[in-house]
Amino acid sequence: MCPAPAALLCARLVAWFDARRRDLPWRTNRTAYRVWLAEVMLQQTRVAVVSDYFLRFVARFPDVKDLAAASEDEVLSLWSGLGYYARGRNMHKAAQAVARDHGGVFPSTSAELLGLPGIGSYTAAAVASLAFGERVAVLDGNVARVLARLCDDDTPIDTPVGKQRFTQTAQQLVDAHPSSAAINEGLMELGALVCTPKSPSCGACPWATSCAGRARAHLLPVKAKKQPRKHVRVACVVLRDEGGRVWLERRQSGGLFGGLWEPPGVVIEATSDVEGGWRQALSDRGMAVPSSFPAPIVVERSLTHRELRFEITVVTSSSSPSTAGQWFGHGEIKAVGTSTAVRSLLGAASGLRLL
Repeated sequence: MCPAPAALLCARLVAWFDARRRDLPWRTNRTAYRVWLAEVMLQQTRVAVVSDYFLRFVARFPDVKDLAAASEDEVLSLWSGLGYYARGRNMHKAAQAVARDHGGVFPSTSAELLGLPGIGSYTAAAVASLAFGERVAVLDGNVARVLARLCDDDTPIDTPVGKQRFTQTAQQLVDAHPSSAAINEGLMELGALVCTPKSPSCGACPWATSCAGRARAHLLPVKAKKQPRKHVRVACVVLRDEGGRVWLERRQSGGLFGGLWEPPGVVIEATSDVEGGWRQALSDRGMAVPSSFPAPIVVERSLTHRELRFEITVVTSSSSPSTAGQWFGHGEIKAVGTSTAVRSLLGAASGLRLL
C-alpha cells in the first residue's frame, strides 16, 4: 500500500515528470504503432540503444501495414544487434495480425491487445495506457523498483506474488489521477533517471519525503535467486568460397536465434575434441574434411541465460554444401538477419566488419 495519499504522490510525480521528461523519439507523433514498436524494443534493452533502431524502423516501416508487408529477413536484418530475436519475429507476426484481422488499426484495450502474437501483459498495458488512455497500470522493472522502495516492500519483484502486489500498488496511483499515461510514464521515468538500481539520487526524487524505504534503498528491490547460466560450446566452421563469399544457413524459426542466418556449427560437450565437431559439421554437409586444423579462433558471448563459446575454423571450398543455405558476399550479409554473436565470429574469423 502507498505510504502517503495516492493523490498527493501523483501530483508530485506528474509535476516532476513534466519538468524532467526526456525528449525521446517515440514520445513525438504518438500513435499506437509507435508506442508498441518502442515498448517491444525497450524490453531488456537500454534506451540509448533503442533510439537509433526505432528511428531506422519507422523510417523503413512508417506504419503497421508497411511492417506487415515486409519479409521476415528484412525485419530481422534491421533488428540485428537488438538481441532477444523472438521479439522481432513476434513483432512481425503481430503487425501481420493487425493488418489482416483489424484492418491495420490496433485494438484499443489491453484485453484485446493480449490476443496479438508476442504481446504480454506489460506491452498490452503500455500500449492501451499510453496510446489510448486506458486506466491500467504498467509494471516494468523500473516501476517495480520505485514502488518497492517507496513502500519499503521486500517482496521479490520477479515472482508472481511480487508482480501482482506491485501491479496493485501501481493501479492505486493510476486510479488516483486523471491521466494513466502520465502516471505510468512518470513512474518509468523516475526509475530510469532517479530511482536507479545503484546509487539512487534520493535528494532529487519528488517522493523523497514520503519514501518509506529510503534508508535502505540499497537493499531494495529484492529479487529471487537467479538460476546459473547454461554454458554452451559450439564448434563452428566458417566456409568461404574462392571468391571470398561466406556460406550461411538459416535456423528454424523457434528457439534461440530462430530465423537468423549463421555459419555451420555443432554443439559439443565441454570435454569434447573441437576438431570432432568441425569434422561432423563438414561431413554432414557432404564437404571434404581436412586432415588437420589450425588452433581454433575463440569468440565468447554472454546472453541472459547462456554463456556461449564459439570455437571457429575457416575452410575454403570450391563446392557448395549439400544442405540448404546460401553464399553471401560481404555487403549481402548485412541485408539478412544475423545475431551479434554471428557478426562477431565472422569478424574474428574472416575480417568482416559487420558490427
